[in-house]
Amino acid sequence: MRNATIVSLIFCSLFCKAQKELSIVAKFKALKTFVPYAFMPNDSIIRFQKRKYLVKTKAYLENGEFIGVDIWNPLGYVEHTKNELSKVTAVFYDAYEIDLAKTAKIIDHKHINIDGETYRIRFFNKKRKEIYYFAGIDPEYLYIIRYK
Repeated sequence: MRNATIVSLIFCSLFCKAQKELSIVAKFKALKTFVPYAFMPNDSIIRFQKRKYLVKTKAYLENGEFIGVDIWNPLGYVEHTKNELSKVTAVFYDAYEIDLAKTAKIIDHKHINIDGETYRIRFFNKKRKEIYYFAGIDPEYLYIIRYK
């Protein structure tokens, strides 16, 4: 009986990992830049793993609703408010490649699940409550989610 209990505890610890669900409050998508790129003063730049990334889109959520989206263009960021976003359709989000996911699940300290897709966590900043990850093998776009 004791051996069966130990085996069941080991089995559960290996396969029954609890997934922590996170509520997303902000999402950023940043493009990797190269050395000769000249940044404008109002560009948002992220330094990650000795590279610079230009933030292309910023999406802010509150209670599962988009309350603001900022989209980069060469003259600065175009800000869309909650009122403007209530009038747009899914085509707007597709055109600017804005992910509509509102929750994420941490599988373990190395993986995150967003809308059924599993990504490898590259950096986990618990102090700022941010998770950095790449969507594919090529690290051209850096994705950051901020959670509460």
